Amino acid sequence: MRRARGAANLVPMIDSVKAREQGRLDRLIQARMGQNNQNYYNRARQAQLNLDQYNQDVNAAGQLGAVGRTNFRNAAQSLLNQVPRVAARAFGGYQDKYDAYEQMLNQSIMDKRRKITGQIDYEVPQYQPTFEPIYNPFS
Repeated sequence: MRRARGAANLVPMIDSVKAREQGRLDRLIQARMGQNNQNYYNRARQAQLNLDQYNQDVNAAGQLGAVGRTNFRNAAQSLLNQVPRVAARAFGGYQDKYDAYEQMLNQSIMDKRRKITGQIDYEVPQYQPTFEPIYNPFS
């Protein structure tokens, strides 16, 4: 009889322990579901950010290509504008009003360089390699 009474007193205690453990389990499941949802939304947001970054990179590359083509075109045009002058100076003995100034400036720069570094003009020897070149099928 004592056992029956003791067992009767344990039933509410067992129920409270079960309820407490079920509550803990519910909170753990809820926390786990929250983590899964957060991971899903983080990945979805990261995918959108990656797509936006990719689109920005593509646009930047396209703009850079356009600017590069424009710069190349302008450089080629300005280079071609200089060809007649350079050819005339090189082959025809043509001199313009800046030639004397350019020569004086170049000489002054060389003199300053020699004075600062203490160097004298000398020819740099041309060293020849002492090994056989490696065979290159692409040259």
